[in-house]
Amino acid sequence: MDDHPALEADNGNITVQVTLIKKPDLLELHFSLSGEITVKCDRCLDYFDLPIRFDDVLYVKFGEGSSIDAENIIVLHPNEHEIDVRQYIYECISLSIPYKKVHPPDDRGNPTCNISMLKKLDELQSYEHEDDSTDPRWDKLKELKLNRN
Repeated sequence: MDDHPALEADNGNITVQVTLIKKPDLLELHFSLSGEITVKCDRCLDYFDLPIRFDDVLYVKFGEGSSIDAENIIVLHPNEHEIDVRQYIYECISLSIPYKKVHPPDDRGNPTCNISMLKKLDELQSYEHEDDSTDPRWDKLKELKLNRN
């Protein structure tokens, strides 16, 4: 997996269970991934262990070609006897990472992010609201817009 772009996780411990169901015309590979990965919090930039869980099915058909336009179907040539599932597992892990990664709240609903970073963010946010004055030229344009309606 050296040629893949970097995963958003720095480290992790993931258990992958694959169940193979053999049918006359295809194979079904049922994947179940669970564990934790270490990711950077989008809010405070500290690392934390994010629990992940992902279940999916990969279908393997037998044939000569490799052009099936489905995400979960691969074609295995009749002379091949092995299936490399590393890329598929990598994609499953990537899909299990949420878009927004933040420390989960504690049992009382309080944030568990880095306290000093949260204070700094609050300071910056209050500073941003203090400087809400707009350029007077924009105010004139807003007046024109309001008068038009």
